[in-house]
Amino acid sequence: MSKVFKEIGQISEVEGFFLNHTEIFYLRLYTHGLNDHEIARFLNLTMKDIYNLRYGIRLKCKTKNFVQIIKSAFKAGILKNLDYVDSEIKEIAVKYTSDLYLGYVKKGNQRLLRSYLKEFMDGIQKHFTEVGFVVNGISEQEKTLISHMYSFENNESILELMGINQEKYRSLKRNIFKKLSVNNWFNAYKKLVLSHSKFVNKERTATLNHYLESCEEKISRLKYVSRVRTAEIELSIYDELLKLYANLEQQSLFHDSESISYLKLKPYD
Repeated sequence: MSKVFKEIGQISEVEGFFLNHTEIFYLRLYTHGLNDHEIARFLNLTMKDIYNLRYGIRLKCKTKNFVQIIKSAFKAGILKNLDYVDSEIKEIAVKYTSDLYLGYVKKGNQRLLRSYLKEFMDGIQKHFTEVGFVVNGISEQEKTLISHMYSFENNESILELMGINQEKYRSLKRNIFKKLSVNNWFNAYKKLVLSHSKFVNKERTATLNHYLESCEEKISRLKYVSRVRTAEIELSIYDELLKLYANLEQQSLFHDSESISYLKLKPYD
């Protein structure tokens, strides 16, 4: 869970508009994948309260599109990308934390440091390749709907563009959420885009190297830290691996034209 409990009373700005702490909590829980009924129970609110909360957020943000609202919240720092790394990625990071500690920090082999970091990214790519096999069950019409939920302000425009009625929309929505095991449109978009992202390829070499070099530099310093317990060093390595992945995930979701071209979308600016 993200830092949901740590900022009681906070009012944060997102691109010129301000959200109160309840609105911020809603966005954080929403992005973690909870549905409105679960969020209502978590925050001890009624469904009418949740409706009013969503209405207030949309009014302040001047958009009905919650995918766009979530992206703006990431950009403003209200949502922290490190808080939303999936458990499967964390398990991969745990494995390579041990390898990096034993192979680099203990033995001082600089060559192994970059090698293990690249292996870590290869492991990430393999994970999303496997996710892709599941996501491939999404039909073209369902993929189009996810794309439109990213791009358009309201459902009426989407229904008109796709030539479908409310009943068909609800049916497609149920199928998408069930197939992707998600509860909202942002997480449907996230899962679909990441499942087709190429974290390690020639086109993304510059971006990957930038983040790899930053991660490598920070882990390199750990070799020279004295009087620190092994567990603390390993925790620092683990944290840097998650930051490496989280930065690349954000790049894929909002900025990388190749990744989101799968949905025929423009990069988020």
